[in-house]
Amino acid sequence: MSFGEDHYNGNMLPGSDFVPPGSWDCHMHCFDPVRFALSPDRAYTPNPASLSSYEAWSPFDNVIIVQATIEAASDGVLAHVAEGSRRYPGRRFYGTVISDNTSPEPIINATPRKVDQLHEAGVRCLRIHCGFGGSKGFDQHVVHDLSRLAESRGIVHYGWAICLRMPLRFWASLLDQVGQDESLRKAKLVADHVGCASPSDLSTAEFEAFLDLIRHHNVYVKISALHRRSPGKLKDMKVVVQQLANAAPDRMLWGSDWPHVNTGGKGLEPTPPLSDADAMEELRLIKSWLTSEQWKKMLVENPCRVFRGEEAEKATN
Repeated sequence: MSFGEDHYNGNMLPGSDFVPPGSWDCHMHCFDPVRFALSPDRAYTPNPASLSSYEAWSPFDNVIIVQATIEAASDGVLAHVAEGSRRYPGRRFYGTVISDNTSPEPIINATPRKVDQLHEAGVRCLRIHCGFGGSKGFDQHVVHDLSRLAESRGIVHYGWAICLRMPLRFWASLLDQVGQDESLRKAKLVADHVGCASPSDLSTAEFEAFLDLIRHHNVYVKISALHRRSPGKLKDMKVVVQQLANAAPDRMLWGSDWPHVNTGGKGLEPTPPLSDADAMEELRLIKSWLTSEQWKKMLVENPCRVFRGEEAEKATN
């Protein structure tokens, strides 16, 4: 199968001087399906998106490369992290890999040596591959996996984070679960893509519970992919973002979601990225919605604490 051309080559980024030094992009993907296989039963097929194209676009000093659910394994992420560290020595690259209990060698059962190797390779976060969920029973299954993962070596010994993309109702229900589970209380949890909150969720009990979750527990929220939560009406996300930032300014992260794949293009044939997604436009809007302190925390201070942790502390001592 031909996967087409990299649609991002030469897409230089204009006017990114509003991004502060030391900023983090906590959520982006690279796709090189010729070298690194996609899952044969994937839900969609993106065009190739190379690290060099991302670098031409990106003003960020620290980058988290995230394994997408359509990637067959973590080898692509690990290779791109190594490639980025080698080719762009002025920047730091880290990886988020999927913890899939159905794989032959699930990370939760990995030997200490294997976990040590993953940390050395740049892994700083695990992602639970759970799709979007479908029922409260499914949510409880995810909580069970999450609790087990929170006790694993990467989380306990190295302080890795755990990220999930789940519906808002899941995060609301987690409020009581975290209070009853010591391992979950200690782990750094990350809600991908604003916890899947939309403008219509404002003033609901679920959104209020989500605010309490990030306000009182070690749960972070990625302000990312706003165009997926409010298509064509980005400005409608203003109150959502502001309420999250006001509730827990120390729990805000940001991710570009580059290269903005078209998940609606189902099947095995490659589809071009979303034409109306502009991460820099979103980021400029977000800047206008936040205080200067919230802005710096989201882009610099919070992600450094989450993904560098003790490494960052040692560097400042």
